[in-house]
Amino acid sequence: MVRARRELAFSFLFVAAACTTGAGDAPDPASACAGKAVPPHACVGGARELRCTTLASGETRWQIDCIRQDATKPVDAGASSSPPRGMSPCEAQACGPTPAWDEGDCVHGFYGEPSCSSIDRGACTWGRFCRPKPCTPEDPTCNVLHPERLGRACDGNTPCPSGSNCNTIVANLGDDEPQTVCIAGNPCDALTCAPGKRCRIALSDPGQVSCTR
Repeated sequence: MVRARRELAFSFLFVAAACTTGAGDAPDPASACAGKAVPPHACVGGARELRCTTLASGETRWQIDCIRQDATKPVDAGASSSPPRGMSPCEAQACGPTPAWDEGDCVHGFYGEPSCSSIDRGACTWGRFCRPKPCTPEDPTCNVLHPERLGRACDGNTPCPSGSNCNTIVANLGDDEPQTVCIAGNPCDALTCAPGKRCRIALSDPGQVSCTR
């Protein structure tokens, strides 16, 4: 289950580099955060944007906001998004002790557990993922999971009954926890994807079911 969640998160990794304003009670120009440490985390379920935020103490800091794109609208050429980078898991020993993480690094909090990984075949390092803004049913970028189509939990030691297959499925990555369960028939029938997205099944064991562009 942990491996499936990690692989699913890796398959949806989007990273970006631009600095924007916005977030927090009193947004500041990016210049107010000049010279301050930038959180290294990536996003899951959205494009990464840096926001210069003013804290209650009056201090400014960088935060990561994960912007979920509306698939029905044209991509903004100025949006801070970039193609996914290659990412592969490493053994935990390769990264050394797990560092302490500042919960304020992400505007909407962390997703999942820390992972030891290599980006673009670089050195293995610890990292975390930030969540996008929580999804709501009224949000046109949200996907809908149909729990009545899901069967019991499964894994390599607990096979599914005849007519069902074991799949890891998630509606909105970053908002919902992936579930590894038996699904009868077409696994995509258990998901209704938002406009502009379609259901895809990654060829793995178990299969990974999600909505993508």
